[in-house]
Amino acid sequence: MPEHYLHEVIDLLVLGKKFSEVHDFMDSLQPYMQSNHRLYYHDMETVNKIIKTTRDPRAGASAYLHIWLDSISMQVGHAESVPILLKMIQSGQIRI
Repeated sequence: MPEHYLHEVIDLLVLGKKFSEVHDFMDSLQPYMQSNHRLYYHDMETVNKIIKTTRDPRAGASAYLHIWLDSISMQVGHAESVPILLKMIQSGQIRI
C-alpha cells in the first residue's frame, strides 16, 4: 500500500489540493485487515458516496485516483506507481 503522502502528491499535482480525509477513510480498515482492506471502500460506489457526502467532485476524483494508485503500486511497487499513474492520466488512459 502506498504511503498516504503519495496519494497526497497525486492530489496536489492533479487536483491542486490534498484530500487527506478521503485517504484516511478509504484506508481506515488497513490496520485490521492489512492489504485485504482494499476489499472495502476501494470501488466506484465509495467514489460516488464521497462525491455525494462532500459535494466536491475533486474529493471523488481523489478517491478514484487512490484506487488506481493502489492498483498500480501492487503491480510495480511504490516507487514506480506515481510516474506511471501520471503518465496514464496525461495520455488519457485514465479520465478524471
